[in-house]
Amino acid sequence: MSLADLSDINKWLPTDKISVSEAEDDEFQLTVERSIKGLLANLYTAVTLSSWGTPSTTPGEIREIAGKLIAALFYRKKFSGQTTELAAYAQQLYNEAYEALMQIRSGDLVLIDLPAGTTVTIADAFTNLDFLPNDSTGPPKFTMDMEFA
Repeated sequence: MSLADLSDINKWLPTDKISVSEAEDDEFQLTVERSIKGLLANLYTAVTLSSWGTPSTTPGEIREIAGKLIAALFYRKKFSGQTTELAAYAQQLYNEAYEALMQIRSGDLVLIDLPAGTTVTIADAFTNLDFLPNDSTGPPKFTMDMEFA
């Protein structure tokens, strides 16, 4: 399973220096997928998140975020042996991707190209069990006009 394909990743890497091949991105795909889905699990149903199994079924915004995160991790690893300093470009990519995820969580960035037939609202993440008491728990045990002795 992967959220981004090689073109989603390599577009963020300087072509004159490095590019990711199919085998090289494997170790980062799972890490990035877990991070993204974990951060968005309270907004989207498990069914929606599990439908993002391939780049073709993943919303474009998520593909872009995943591509940036994988490129950042790959770039950082590739050049980590050459310097003791943090790779500024890798950090910039990571920060941009993380900021986009935070905008999705806050509602400032909306996923517009969900797979066909998928509708998601913030209310989908909640059930009656998230709010107690509710209409399914029976009549109130006390009211505001009752006095306690």
